[in-house]
Formats: sequence, C-alpha cells, structure tokens
Amino acid sequence: MYCTVGVPLVCWPIVAEQVTNCRQLCKVWGNGMELVKDVSRDKVAELVKEMMDGESGKERRRIALEWKKKAEEATSPGGSLSLSLDKLIEHVLLKSE
Repeated sequence: MYCTVGVPLVCWPIVAEQVTNCRQLCKVWGNGMELVKDVSRDKVAELVKEMMDGESGKERRRIALEWKKKAEEATSPGGSLSLSLDKLIEHVLLKSE
C-alpha cells in the first residue's frame, strides 16, 4: 500500500472498501486528504496544491514518512513482521509433523 512508501494520498472513495480505506488514511492515520462528493477539476487542483504546499499537507507528508519508517522497521530482519512470520512458519511446520 502506498502509505508505506512515505507519500501522503489524495483519496476519492467511490465504492466498496474505498470508503473504509479513505477513512483510515485520512482520519485515523492522518496521512491522506479526502476529495468530497461533487468533485471538480478546481477542487482536485485545490486539494493537490494544499497537499504539496500547505501546512496541512506538510503535516501529512511528515506523518507519511513516519509510516514509511515504521514499515521499514517492521519488515527488516528482526522486525515485528519478520518475527511474527517466523513464529507462524514454525507453528505451521510443527503442526504438520
């Protein structure tokens, strides 16, 4: 997912899980901005400009970089994901014997 590469997202949820993903990115994690209904070219341009140049965008870029760092730590050797995956593999292999 793009939130792990240090880039904030402009979200435009339309169907299915996009609404939930947008809410998570924008409201919970804080590294996204949502386009509301009745989207126009001007509204998109305004939101992109805010994301790139505005204070709100600056904060979201900072948060996005924090998520990138967390993802790198978790996936590095000895990180939480690595350890959890090792435990899962060990559990599955021991169960099959």
